[in-house]
Amino acid sequence: MALPELYQNLDISQSGRWFFYSFDPAKVDPEQIKSLSANTHTIPATPEIARTIGRIRAGDLVDFEGFLVNVSHNKNEPWRSSISRTDTGAGACEVLYFTKLEIVK
Repeated sequence: MALPELYQNLDISQSGRWFFYSFDPAKVDPEQIKSLSANTHTIPATPEIARTIGRIRAGDLVDFEGFLVNVSHNKNEPWRSSISRTDTGAGACEVLYFTKLEIVK
């Protein structure tokens, strides 16, 4: 999704824990969107990584490492990470525990 010819032909928005997109199917293959985009919730391993997350801006490229995790708290429903790159809708988001994060210049 970092290629301008892909993301410049998408309208992307976020609302709560959901992300939405619309596109012109003549310019973007829907299968590319499903396999190359993700609604990723982040958990930083360190305060430094948390600060870096806060500095990421639209159009930035990032290099990262981490683990997909499932999270639960008290009696709330757990947030489960998807492990598929082609799913969509409810349950398709990832929860990523960042152990390394760098904004690539």
